[in-house]
Amino acid sequence: MSVHMVCLSGLLDAAAATSLADKLMDAVAAAGGAKRGLVLDLSDLQLVSAAGTRAVALLARLLGGPVHAVIPQSHVRRLLEAPPPPGLTVFPTLAAALAGMDTAALPGSPAVHRRPDGLVPSERRDLRTEVFGLRARSRSAALIGVAQGILVERYGLAAPADAFKLLKASSQHCNVPLRVLASAVVTEPEPTGTGTWDADRAPAAQPELELLDGPALDLANHSALLRAVASEALTLSGADAVEIHLADQARSNSLFLEGQSGLDATYRDCVAQVSGPPALCGLVRLRNGPVLLPDIAEDPTFARTSQGKLARLAGTRAMLAVPVRDEGGVCVGVITVHRRRSVAWPVRTQRDALETLASDLGRWRAWYGRTVVVRALEHLRTHASGAAGPAARPGA
Repeated sequence: MSVHMVCLSGLLDAAAATSLADKLMDAVAAAGGAKRGLVLDLSDLQLVSAAGTRAVALLARLLGGPVHAVIPQSHVRRLLEAPPPPGLTVFPTLAAALAGMDTAALPGSPAVHRRPDGLVPSERRDLRTEVFGLRARSRSAALIGVAQGILVERYGLAAPADAFKLLKASSQHCNVPLRVLASAVVTEPEPTGTGTWDADRAPAAQPELELLDGPALDLANHSALLRAVASEALTLSGADAVEIHLADQARSNSLFLEGQSGLDATYRDCVAQVSGPPALCGLVRLRNGPVLLPDIAEDPTFARTSQGKLARLAGTRAMLAVPVRDEGGVCVGVITVHRRRSVAWPVRTQRDALETLASDLGRWRAWYGRTVVVRALEHLRTHASGAAGPAARPGA
């Protein structure tokens, strides 16, 4: 029986686990399902996080043949041995893993239809979902870590874990997404002297919006507002899918996918973070003006990009993207709609309505930052100062 071996070294933390999950897809294909065994050697790892062990456990569902993990660290072995995922056996040494592979019985279960990479369709969907989830968490993890460090230094907290508890508590109390609050901690200047966030930044009046109105819409609810924007964009444009990107100053002003409806999961992962062209939203931001692709296949540039190929695979024929601008006219976001049929689309009224919706979103975003986010920052400041006690820095 032939064996495929994957060796890891260094630190397997949350961010590295995301990269590992990507590599596992290649390893699964190379292992060839039930035809080859896989040995995953973790002997040289200096640190293995819980996210790392979850990534390792993914292998158990992917291969028809045995998976042997070499894990000399006893505390990590315990995580995977109680109980072990089906198909995964843990060994303390490489020699023991290889000896066990020589005598491992290949599965005798009924034949299952598998793709050339060794995965049945349901397994591939499960793996893709887990990989995308790991990537999403890793995109926010670094930002939250920076915010924790700032809070520890600013308020004299004992440890980053204390800062995370405060971030989470303020996020939940004020209904502000954790990543949004962390970004504000990183980018907003600290109040001077004995000032407070509320005193330094007087809350703005609720904006008058042309399309995003109605008593049922709570403008202080970030998630609900973006869902309303997505729904309105589909209705106004007659599109089949929509993506809403907003810039994050704390993360190099990259565009992040904050809202969507009807997007294919693979395409959604591809555009989750965009720094610029060739992604359509990146091009719109560069031009600070709308961009229409009446037929993706006929665009010689976009059709060859990863975003263009994935959009076409998902059935998109035409795309329209419009900028979301702040009060100074700077593009701070993009609304992009997808349509599976490109004939006579969009008409002028649809395009105008989408641009009006983008203006509403820009005004809401400015108001939300000056009121709801400031309220969360002040809640955080108050509770952080109390948690730190006399060790807190004067003026904090």
